Amino acid sequence: MEMFRKHENCTYHKKSVLIAENTKSIVSKKTESVINQVNAQRRLNIGKNRKGLIPIIQTIRFCGRQQIAVRGHREGGRIGLEEPEKNDGNFRSLLRYKANSGDNDLKDELMNNGGRSMYTSSFIQNELINTFGHIIQSQIVRNVRKSIFYSVLADETTDISQIKQFCLCVRYVEDQSYKIREDFLTFVPVYDVTGEVLANTVLEAVSILGLDLKKMGGQGYYGAATMRGQFRGVQASIKEKLPLALYTHCFSHSLNLCLSDASNIPSIRNCMGVIKEVCRFFHMSAKRTEINDI
Repeated sequence: MEMFRKHENCTYHKKSVLIAENTKSIVSKKTESVINQVNAQRRLNIGKNRKGLIPIIQTIRFCGRQQIAVRGHREGGRIGLEEPEKNDGNFRSLLRYKANSGDNDLKDELMNNGGRSMYTSSFIQNELINTFGHIIQSQIVRNVRKSIFYSVLADETTDISQIKQFCLCVRYVEDQSYKIREDFLTFVPVYDVTGEVLANTVLEAVSILGLDLKKMGGQGYYGAATMRGQFRGVQASIKEKLPLALYTHCFSHSLNLCLSDASNIPSIRNCMGVIKEVCRFFHMSAKRTEINDI
């Protein structure tokens, strides 16, 4: 008996009994296994992290819809509930405002984060903005696919980093409302400005977006020779491959050229100046402005 009592008090015996009891509980489903417990805790953490992302995503979306700049001149570190000495941007200010206005989940996330990632850095902001952009672009592409034909509008421009690129837009008839829409699709970098290369750039970009080239029923550009050239221009190269893609010269560009040439005539130039002064004359006085209402 003494040997049994000694064995019963051994550490390895107690551990074995504990393991056996745990095994019986798991088999009888009275207790979850360690793996299931770890997975359950992991699911809770995932749900909490996703819940913490909701106000961040909503704030980015709000700034985008209202065309409000996101970041300030100085931002960094954790977001507190107190107003900082220096303006840290609209994004952080809106999160702070929501936390102080009754969003207890966000307030708890800001105050009791415990050193975890907050997902409020400029890198995360850019990733969310790009994600919104891809979602909007995908929706536009889906709408264009429903239309029978569409037209491509493109204009060459240079960004702030001196990189030439195409601003690619699409014109189509909306499927449900039958309204004509013009939507921006994407920016496409260009490194060769010859007509054939630019034409291939347009066609490749449209194909990558998932649009059917056979449905391209029109193309519109400004009047530069590279774009509208009858033999080597972009419109000629595209029309050779897609005969239905008829070219239309940009009406606004035509009007701009007409006004630019007309301003060289003294009488028309003086007329423009007189019209400007007349408008200014009425605009500077409330009583004179009332005359327009009569």
